[in-house]
Amino acid sequence: MADNLDIVLRGRMLKRISDLAFGELRRKYGLKQLEVEILIYLSRNPGSSASTFIKEMGLNKGQVSVAMDSLSSGGFIALEQDNKDHRYSHASITEKALPVLEDAERLKAQYEKMIFSGISPEEASSFWSVLEKIMANLRKIGP
Repeated sequence: MADNLDIVLRGRMLKRISDLAFGELRRKYGLKQLEVEILIYLSRNPGSSASTFIKEMGLNKGQVSVAMDSLSSGGFIALEQDNKDHRYSHASITEKALPVLEDAERLKAQYEKMIFSGISPEEASSFWSVLEKIMANLRKIGP
């Protein structure tokens, strides 16, 4: 059991499967994995700032900044400077990003269906409940 937890926490197996699932989508739209993740995040958290995304995802500021600039210059997001603090920008998805998000959500649903195959709705509910508690604990521990 502990070995399975170690595998899941390291995320390598999930990352490989995700990379395979999203590889075609990235090639189709000429995007990097982080850029797709940012688009998905922004679609679920409208008006978010890069700093919020960085904190929640535990990512490098430089990488996210480069990805946001690339998405902006590619027309997938619009960046608007914060009225109160000009050091911050708020990002929103554009019409151009909508087909990417539709494809990404479809792939994500297929991906989750495969992962949760053979798991009852009750077991899945318990899993999500435990995962939320683990995430809360990790937020307390980590930076």
